[in-house]
Amino acid sequence: MSPADPLLSVVVPVYQGATVLGTVLTSVLGQRGVRLEVVVVDDGSTDDSGAVAHEVAARDPRVRVVTQENRGLGAARNTGVRHATGDLLAFADADDVVPPGAYAAMVSSLGRSGSDLAVGNVTRQVGDEVPRVAAWMVPVHRRRRTAARLEDVPGVLGDLFAWNKVFRRAFWDDAGLAFPEGVHYEDHVPSARAYLAARGIDVLPEVVYRWRVHEGAGSITQRKHELPNLLDALAARRESTALITAGAGPAVVRSWQERMLNGLPVFIEQAPRDEVYWEHLREGVRRVLAAIPPDALAATPVRARVLCWLVAHADRSAVDALHTLLEGPREQRPRPRLRDGHTELDVPDLPGLDVPWPDGLLRLAEVDTRIVARLTGLGALDDMSGRLRLSGVVRLVGVARPAGAFDVPEVTVLLRPRDLAPGEVEGGRDVEVPCTATVQGDVADDALELPPVAFSTVLDPDVLDAHLPRDADLAVEVRVRRGGTTTDGWFATKTFPQAPPQGLPTPSGSWDLGWRPGPGLELRTVSR
Repeated sequence: MSPADPLLSVVVPVYQGATVLGTVLTSVLGQRGVRLEVVVVDDGSTDDSGAVAHEVAARDPRVRVVTQENRGLGAARNTGVRHATGDLLAFADADDVVPPGAYAAMVSSLGRSGSDLAVGNVTRQVGDEVPRVAAWMVPVHRRRRTAARLEDVPGVLGDLFAWNKVFRRAFWDDAGLAFPEGVHYEDHVPSARAYLAARGIDVLPEVVYRWRVHEGAGSITQRKHELPNLLDALAARRESTALITAGAGPAVVRSWQERMLNGLPVFIEQAPRDEVYWEHLREGVRRVLAAIPPDALAATPVRARVLCWLVAHADRSAVDALHTLLEGPREQRPRPRLRDGHTELDVPDLPGLDVPWPDGLLRLAEVDTRIVARLTGLGALDDMSGRLRLSGVVRLVGVARPAGAFDVPEVTVLLRPRDLAPGEVEGGRDVEVPCTATVQGDVADDALELPPVAFSTVLDPDVLDAHLPRDADLAVEVRVRRGGTTTDGWFATKTFPQAPPQGLPTPSGSWDLGWRPGPGLELRTVSR
């Protein structure tokens, strides 16, 4: 690295994290292609966190350690910012991991675009489970958008974390950004302020952060049942809503309103048998519902919408009964049904519900209809032509099966450029490859849902090469057409251990295929 390259300051707060701090520091200091300084803030730890930090600092001059009395995560981050000297600013928590190449991806993107901040994708790992990209994060980071305005990427408001971003330090200071102190969810409001103030935002598909959710009482994620946690979450939501409503255009406000219920179901599901907690939750949910116009409420996920309405208007026994159904065996869960030309959630009578369901409350929104696809095979044909056989299974979720004969939907494989130019409309350069599709298994006449569909196709470099951009990353996705509706999705899983093939010859160069959590299957075109 050259001294002329921008310096990235990474602030790492730690409290009682002696057993995990070394892992995150190793991941941060192992980043290549970027000049680093790391500011570790020991927030009054009584374990060996400070000793671990000083030991790493003694070996690596890029690390500095600041010690303060315990004041909480927001205060520790603010202290780190005050001690940071870099041109760019990032945050990492002591119990998480920064994947290789994460900071280089964001820093290089900012260098090309001139944007004020870059935000990348995140995997979430609970305990020892396999890290996964949360389903709600995938649409936000599905495409690369550079120098975007908030109006171009309103869905990014659903990503209010501090640690998967790189900010220009001058922008951070000019916008007056800081973390509130002494509260949970301290990153939500400054992240919303940053999006509103930014002249340009880079949204990256690369996974730049591994969020590790630890079992036990020490994790904020595991403490939704505590009243201060609930009150801070509701306060952060109110303040973010006020900022967005006052500072954004109608399209961004509408997008935020459609997301305002996100995150509330987990508080409902973890609510203790405590009347004080429940009354605060009920009042908070009522205030959120009152802030969402009816047309925006109809676009919210039906599960969150129904749970929140029950909290606001029914006895707790009704909420508990619905939650038991939603979390129970799949065959007993409420399923979609057709009613008066619309698809609704078929919820049975619930104890403690003494009022009728409002019209349209049970109706599924567009967000409830999605594809679940798995890749079951990918390999070269035996004829030495360079062609690939791709096979998979796809299921449409949130679609009720109409009465009568079942028509097999049309399935195609989509090759979609990852990078979208400023102002480019998504889909303009997509290439569709037809598939053969068959229903998987028997179709019962009384089935309420559509059955899975197996599909396969051949990707022929000789045919597709002329239609694909050169030296580009493409997402390999799935499109299902049925009954006049079109639904796109990505491969969430693959069922074979082999890595996808690379170096396949094409008329203009070669193809490299890869697999990553969240984005799924990818194809890169390489020119000679």
